[in-house]
Amino acid sequence: MKEPKKSSITCPFCEEGVLKNTKCPRCGRIFLMCDECESLYRDGKSLEEELPSTECPFCGTAID
Repeated sequence: MKEPKKSSITCPFCEEGVLKNTKCPRCGRIFLMCDECESLYRDGKSLEEELPSTECPFCGTAID
């Protein structure tokens, strides 16, 4: 039996990378990070929001 394909979301900023689930090391919440340009998004519904690309969108911790 085939496994269903996971849908991927293309980064709206660079339009090349794929958004991957990333866990904040401080607050433990999951957000999306582009695997190419490292842009950050709270979730798939917040893709139009501009967020700082180096901080967790929930607690503000620097993401390296």
